[in-house]
Order: sequence, then C-alpha cells, then structure tokens
Amino acid sequence: MTLKERIWAAMLGGRADRVPFTTYPGLFPERDPLVKQGLIGTMNRCSVYRQSSSGEIEVKKEEYQENNESRVRYTYQTPAGEVWETLRTGGGYGSSLRCEYLIKEEKDYEVVMYMVRHRQYEPNYEALLDTEKTVGDSGVVVGNAKYDPMQEMLVMLMGTERFSIDYYERRDLFDALYEAITEKDREIYRIAVDAPTPVVIYGGNVTSEIMGPERFENYCVPRYNELGGMLRDRGKMLGIHLDGNLQPLKQAVADSAIDLIEAFNPAPDGDTSVRDARESWPDKALSINFTSSIHLADSEQIREHTMELLRQAYPGDRFIVGITENVPDSVRTRSMQIVAETLCEKGDLPLDPGRLT
Repeated sequence: MTLKERIWAAMLGGRADRVPFTTYPGLFPERDPLVKQGLIGTMNRCSVYRQSSSGEIEVKKEEYQENNESRVRYTYQTPAGEVWETLRTGGGYGSSLRCEYLIKEEKDYEVVMYMVRHRQYEPNYEALLDTEKTVGDSGVVVGNAKYDPMQEMLVMLMGTERFSIDYYERRDLFDALYEAITEKDREIYRIAVDAPTPVVIYGGNVTSEIMGPERFENYCVPRYNELGGMLRDRGKMLGIHLDGNLQPLKQAVADSAIDLIEAFNPAPDGDTSVRDARESWPDKALSINFTSSIHLADSEQIREHTMELLRQAYPGDRFIVGITENVPDSVRTRSMQIVAETLCEKGDLPLDPGRLT
C-alpha cells in the first residue's frame, strides 16, 4: 500500500496492511529518507474556510521589547469599543504565547461579541485540493475547522483565570458569548460538510483539569455532536484533537459523535493508556502521539515501548502512531528511525501477539 492508502485505511476503518506511522510535516524535517522507504507519512491539516470581517474594525499592531522578550500587541477599535491582546513571540517553530487576552473585564464582552458577529467565512476548498496535490501519496490531508466555542473562549479570548471566574460570576455574559460563537460556527459546519476531505478536525486541546466534565458535556460535546451528525450524513468523519488528560471525560467521549481521537497522549505521559482507550472507545479511530518522554530513552527502550503500544492496540485496526509534538533535535532522527523500523517489522495487520515479544 502507499503511505496515503495505509493512513486512510486505518483512519476510515478500511483494511490497512500495517499500523501507519505519521508526522505533522513541520515536526520532522529530516523525514525524507523514511518517506521514500514507505515508513512514515505526513498528516497534513488545512483549514476548510477563510475568514474576513464585515464590521467596522480597525486593527493596530505594535511591536516592542519587554524584559528582553519580543512582544506584539494588537488593538481592535470597533463601534462597540476597544479591546487589545498581547502575544510573546519568538517561540520554537514560529510559535507565540498569549500574555494578555481580549476579554479582561465585563465591558470587553460587548466588543468581542461585535467582532464575532461580523465574522465572515467562505470555503477554502482550492487550498485543500492544492495541498493534496503537493502531498501526493506521501500522506493525507484532513480538513481543519478551528476551536470549538468553549476552547476558543478559554484559549484565545479569556485565559484560564477569567474563564473560570466568569463561568460562575458572569454566566449571562459567558453564555451570550458562547452562543454568539456557536451561531457563527454553524456557518463553518455548512462549509465543512462540503469540503473535499473525508475527515474534519474540530476543537481540541481540552484540558480536563480546567474544562471539567460538566462544561465538557454541556458545552463541548453538543457542538461535536452537531457537526459530527452533519458529517456522518455525508459519509464523513469528525476528528477531535484530544491530547490532554482524559479520564474524567472518558464516558462523555464514548457517548459523543467523535469518530477520530487525534493526537491522543498515552500513558505514562498522559493519564490514559492505549489499552484503556481502545476498550473505552471501540468504535472510534485512535491516532496517538508517540509517547514524548520515550524519545529520550535508549534505543532498546524505544523499540520495546513501540511494541508495547502495539500490544495494547491489539488487534491494531483503526490505530495510528503519530508525531504531533516537537521532538528534541538531538534525538529526533534516531528515535523516529527506531519507531518506524519497529512498526514495519512488528506492525503487520492483524497484529500477531506472538511477534510482539
């Protein structure tokens, strides 16, 4: 099978020849030799939509230094008022860290809701198709549909402290913002179901310690179920990027319309083992992030842990070993090679327990 065929078969419930090994393209720049050997494929995500605004919003950008750190502040001036956010830039892989959030006090809700209600979305299908042509048989391209409303509020708009306080002390404003984002997200749902890809990723990065079962079940899962139901009606799959601790959310995930759990963080780094995940969610595809701490181990430990993941994933269908977090430069090539060769040698499907020793 080609890398593309193997990954799609595992994800969509077909018959793969062996357990696939995948990486986000930016996380393993030295991957070409393994790609040419058919040992590792790329998992590419492309937005299903493009965003603009119909509102009267003026954006000002200010770059400056603070405590020897590069920062950028974005100020948004609207008819409803002004808000700003500050990001610390210069992180690895071009990343940034939000230091100040748009919502800092009660009056900011009105401004942010103005900005949300004037969002405009349009299909980004051409970019999806172009990416697929570029990737070819070396991987797959899945659609991406932004954070769900709760994660957008927590991660992008409010931060942990404001999110937690306002949920209890300003529930009217909290819920009004949630409903405003939900209403606009439904425009993305309609775009997503027509996108030229069989899988759409929506939301994710849920931290169960902060989100908790109550908010997850009452705010996140309904959005998953709404989009998931629409996708299933079109023969497509809903994927959620669930890379946090999941034990408190395990039953809610099982009962949801999620078809693919992506970037799953297995024990001992996370709180849930692959075996537990397969037993708890037998009807869902599981695409894991290879246990990050093991990349630092010696070669034999990496090989043994790879086989242990396969033992726990038995019989191995709908299972993908992936790389969704950055791996230190000093160990990356060696570790990836060992994982790839072990999966090639031991990962034929259906898995044979006798060979995983």
